[in-house]
Amino acid sequence: MEEAALDALLFPPPPSSSRTRPMPNWAAVNRDLGRKGVTLDLLWNEYKAQEPEGYGYSWFCKHYERWAAALPVTLRQTHTPGEKLFNARRNYSKCMISRKISRWQPVL
Repeated sequence: MEEAALDALLFPPPPSSSRTRPMPNWAAVNRDLGRKGVTLDLLWNEYKAQEPEGYGYSWFCKHYERWAAALPVTLRQTHTPGEKLFNARRNYSKCMISRKISRWQPVL
């Protein structure tokens, strides 16, 4: 038996997969992760229950992290009027407005 034929018998090429696996809805995964008590493991189990031929857990986590890293980073802060004062000027960084006398006073 020739060496090429022996290699072909011992190391056959991997079978070609014509069926593509379904991709998770990353936007829905990201939204659900914001809820209390929801983890990637829980979401992956739901995904696998819907798509038994779907991807494994490690692939799911790795690709979610890649997808989430591409999202724009925003920081939303809620402010109660009059509670805090943000000023870009350096000399006023440790001062605040007194409600009684309506002028700048140093913060002690």
